[in-house]
Amino acid sequence: MSLWSRCSYPVILLCIAALPVAVADGPSGWKIARFTEDARAVYQAASSVTPKTGTDVVVLIDEDNYVFDADGKAVHTSYFVYKVLTQRGAESWDNISINWEPWHEDRPTLRARVITPDSKVHTLDPKTVTDAPASDNEEKIYIDGRVVRAPLPAIAPGSVVEEEYVTRERAPLFDAGVVSREYLGRSVPVQESRLTIDAPASLPLQYSLQLLPDLKPQRSEANGRVHITFEQGPLNAIEEVESYLPNEVPVQARVAFSTGVPGTNTMA
Repeated sequence: MSLWSRCSYPVILLCIAALPVAVADGPSGWKIARFTEDARAVYQAASSVTPKTGTDVVVLIDEDNYVFDADGKAVHTSYFVYKVLTQRGAESWDNISINWEPWHEDRPTLRARVITPDSKVHTLDPKTVTDAPASDNEEKIYIDGRVVRAPLPAIAPGSVVEEEYVTRERAPLFDAGVVSREYLGRSVPVQESRLTIDAPASLPLQYSLQLLPDLKPQRSEANGRVHITFEQGPLNAIEEVESYLPNEVPVQARVAFSTGVPGTNTMA
């Protein structure tokens, strides 16, 4: 997910991103509860990392969670926390933007807050959220997707941003199941990247890893459901690579997962 200026969506990252290289063993372990009232604790935790000089933004936690029901419908929650270090970072990471497809999804819900160095909290104003048709890179191609977008308040060097969006499917993208891909890493350093998948044991859930030789997924099963967690980090900033490489050439670490029966013609 050309690359967005903030490089925040995996589908765009696929186009031009390179493999993120781990700079330490194991994820850092972000333990702060989401949107806790203790803004000072969030700010201190986000400020405990010292990236190399010239870094515009550092991401502390980059997390995606998929919860499937027995019909294959998914609730996708994306959550991340980052600290802005430079003016260029403030200008590039000053909004939140999510694509969605009305024909099978509800409009995404989103929330965000910006914590300034004085520990003051600036919450995203729902009145600033817009919902518009998504554009396509090809001039004469029209698509039915939409994009929800909102500016973030009080963005400046030193700000810590906490964001979350949730997308719910009203119907599965395909009755036979889907293949989804989550890419690990961004155009800035990421301390911890986490993907969790929760699905009924009856769903034919499968996954594969690319360019992640040391990642060891954690799998558990209880009460008729399967839960799998993938964690990686810290990761260096992704560098751009040659454009128009063949699809079979992996350019970025990723987890691909499927809810379809093997041999079924699915896509995402």
